[in-house]
This record gives sequence, structure tokens and C-alpha cells, in this order.
Amino acid sequence: MVLSGAGSWTLRRWADWYLGDGGSLRIDPPGEDGLRFTESFSEMILYRDPPFQAAIVMLYPGHIRPHRHHHVDSYDISLSGNGTAIVAGRTWRKSSAYKRGLDMRIPVLAGVVHSGFTEDGASFLSLQKWKNGIAPRFLSDDWEDAGGQ
Repeated sequence: MVLSGAGSWTLRRWADWYLGDGGSLRIDPPGEDGLRFTESFSEMILYRDPPFQAAIVMLYPGHIRPHRHHHVDSYDISLSGNGTAIVAGRTWRKSSAYKRGLDMRIPVLAGVVHSGFTEDGASFLSLQKWKNGIAPRFLSDDWEDAGGQ
């Protein structure tokens, strides 16, 4: 389902629509270009309606080095596994004993340095709004290493 006029929505408004009443997620993958594997994580696109996109990101055990994405704002919602995310210097921890569901959204704005660690692997739902006229694609396509920041 493509929404007429949704391109002018905020990420918050689109995320509320996408999660829907009762947490009913919309799934309509883009077909051939819906899965990507990198050295530290995998991405699976669930839904794309430019400039918005929903993806599952699966982190492999280990560190996610500091990086930024210049063309996308996102809300990251923990789904499974244990881990730590550091976003703009703020630390978010998730353990399997600590679940707040789809209402706990970690904001990761364009250009903000973030990193993480998971001992056994973890996954999260990434709700995204792509900016600057860039069509939604994989987060790994908009990845810039941030060194030791």
C-alpha cells in the first residue's frame, strides 16, 4: 500500500502509521533488492514507500564500529538478542529480560555518530526516512566510518 502524500510526513507520524494499531506491521519487500549481507550485520527490507522504509537489521556477535548515515533519520526498535547501542554519546542497553516492545524507539538522526556491541547477536526494526532526495536503499550504502568518535 503506497500512501498518497506521505512523503511530507515526519518520521514519527510514518512510524506510528507503519506500526499501526496493535502493532500490525506492513510487509511488502521490494523483491530482488531486499537482502544484503555485510561483515558485521545483515539487512532485510520489509517495506518501502519513498522516502520511507522499514528494515530488519541483524547484528552478528561483536562490535559495530562508530559510523554515521548522512541521508537517513531512523527509529531503531530492539526485537531480539542482547546488546548495547551508543547514539550521540547516550548508551542504550537491551537484555532479553528487559523488553519494552515496539514503543521503545531509539532515534538515530542523519549525521549522528553511533556504534554498538552484542555478545551473541541481536536484531532490530529500523524505521527510516531518507532525506536530501535520496531514494531509500540499504543503510550500508549510506555508511561513513567515524573512526574513534
